[in-house]
Amino acid sequence: MSGEISFIGYGDDDGTIVTCSWDRTIKIHDDDRDESKKVSENVLRARCECHKKDIICGDYSHNLGLIATGGRDNLVRIWDYEKMKLTDMEIRAHKDEVTIVKFLKPFPLLMTSDSKGVMYIWLLPGFQKGNDTIRCIVKWVNKHSMEIDIPISAVDVFYCDIT
Repeated sequence: MSGEISFIGYGDDDGTIVTCSWDRTIKIHDDDRDESKKVSENVLRARCECHKKDIICGDYSHNLGLIATGGRDNLVRIWDYEKMKLTDMEIRAHKDEVTIVKFLKPFPLLMTSDSKGVMYIWLLPGFQKGNDTIRCIVKWVNKHSMEIDIPISAVDVFYCDIT
C-alpha cells in the first residue's frame, strides 16, 4: 500500500484481514503470521482505483459478504467480499466527503455519514422478499444549531439477541 490505511477489519472465520487505504485500494490479506513471507505474499486479492478520490473509511460485514467504502468523492461503494467486485449498490446521496460507513450487524443495514454530519441508514437489497434496490430508511442531520454542522466522529453497534 502506498497510501495511509483508512480501515482494517478482520475476516472472522476466513482468517483474513480487510484493508482500505487512501491510495484507493482494497486488499484482502491472509492472516498468516509466517514472518518469513514477504508482506505482498499475504495479499489474497486486491482491487485498485476503487474510488475517484481517497478512500477515507470502510467496513466489512462477514454475514453479508460485503465491504463498504466511503471516499472524498462523496460516494459510498459496496463491494462483494469474495469476488472483490463492485456490486450494483452505490450511494450518491452525500454532498460532502463520506467519513463513516458502518454495517449495523447482524442486519442488512448500512449507516453512512459525511463531514457535515448528515447521516443515513440504508436497507440493503436482496435480504428481504421484494426488496431489490437499496433504500434509505433514516436520514438525520447532526446540527448544534441551524447554522453549525457537527460531523459524527465515531459509531459502534451492539446487538444482543435475547430470544
